[in-house]
Amino acid sequence: MALLLFILTKLEIFFRTLREILISIKYKNFLHKYQIEEIQTKKQNTHYNPYEGTSTILLDTLIESNIMHKDDKILDVGCGVGVFMIYLATKGFKYIIGYELNQELYLLCLKNIARYKEINAKPYLFVYNCDAVKSEVDDSISIFYLYNPFYDTETYLEWLGRIHNSFMRKKRLIKIIMLYPTLTFRIAVDQSAWLIKKCRIICTTHPCSKCIHFLIYETRI
Repeated sequence: MALLLFILTKLEIFFRTLREILISIKYKNFLHKYQIEEIQTKKQNTHYNPYEGTSTILLDTLIESNIMHKDDKILDVGCGVGVFMIYLATKGFKYIIGYELNQELYLLCLKNIARYKEINAKPYLFVYNCDAVKSEVDDSISIFYLYNPFYDTETYLEWLGRIHNSFMRKKRLIKIIMLYPTLTFRIAVDQSAWLIKKCRIICTTHPCSKCIHFLIYETRI
């Protein structure tokens, strides 16, 4: 019995490692195909988390859920080097903008988008070098995508206040998509009575599917 348990444990570790390798290869192949450059950043602000690119296998699961539509106007909050934006563009999404505070990431994002537009100029891709917490929100945006850009509940609440102001100016269905929702994010949205939890999207093929998932909130209409 002990030997069988040992073998099963080793097999589980092997297949988990294999999945992680395949996911990494898929991500790197996407970066290579579209000549997307990445850099690693460190935490430079107590309120903001450092950049981390979104796994393409997770994005496939999000797209397949149909929570977003190709005509939606989408804002990537803390877009980094533009991986999410460009990946959506390759899947036929037409309007994606990004906010990036870090100057180095912003310049690299511009470069990556420019390269992609040499291949396909149709999608509207644009990035702003700005602080999402301090910036006004375009009232035509209906999808807000976040990969844990903020560190504390107070910063999330301040950002959500911007979204709420936009919603009050123009009542519409807004969806907030959070990858890897933290406790600080969930506390903030739970304090936002104008939002309701719509669903949770889990990528079952991801090795960390129990902790890495999408949480979607939408406005009460």
